[in-house]
Amino acid sequence: SFYPARLEMGRDRFQPLAARGGWESRRADGQVEVLRRALAVRNLGGYGDPAILAEAKDRFARFVRSGELDPDLRQAVYSLVAESGGEREWRQLRKIYRSTDLQEEKSRVLRASGSFRDRDALQQLLDFSLSEEVRSQDTWIAMTGAATHPLGRALAWKFLKKHWKTFVSRYGGGGLNLLIRVVAIPCGFTTRAELEDAQEFFRGHHAPGTERAVKKALELARANVRWLERDRADLKSYFGAAAGQPAGALPARAR
Repeated sequence: SFYPARLEMGRDRFQPLAARGGWESRRADGQVEVLRRALAVRNLGGYGDPAILAEAKDRFARFVRSGELDPDLRQAVYSLVAESGGEREWRQLRKIYRSTDLQEEKSRVLRASGSFRDRDALQQLLDFSLSEEVRSQDTWIAMTGAATHPLGRALAWKFLKKHWKTFVSRYGGGGLNLLIRVVAIPCGFTTRAELEDAQEFFRGHHAPGTERAVKKALELARANVRWLERDRADLKSYFGAAAGQPAGALPARAR
């Protein structure tokens, strides 16, 4: 697998940016610097940097105790804690969700919780997203957040199929834009089996107004499948050769 090499290359990319920005905000910081700091923290931690992950966990633990955490870094910290956490962290994030009246904070929790790689935590998040505690217009935040990685995407797709009638009933009228967001989940599929499953499902399940979104999602999934089937060997070769070295240019066929 070229996955470890990809992580190493990602850390090499974001370490200088994170080192420059640090964790602490400064009075002179403009909006660009604020966004850059959060981006560096989230991505470097996402690529597995031990120091960033440890700091994120420490800051989250302090936040749970004292309620103090830079709002500009909360999305990054919540996401990193979820990404490496399980049911305990899900309970803590759910408590944060329940304890605030700020919709922005609730959205942060839902979006970040999609980063869980723990199956039980993800399933609990998806179930929670359809509960009375979550506004109907916010369910998609949790689902699309989960759909950003393979395990979450598989669970979100299974969840969508299981509750299809509920989603169509909820969003088939005035909430069509929200239904379009969730029917797009298959756009991240990368295997022929996933693609065929999505094609088969949508042949028998229709919602007026979503036809273009479904067509686009399936087209993107087909492109992903073709790309990997064509370039998998080149990608393995590239990442294998680049492990421990600065990232170079991809082979021509893999660009």
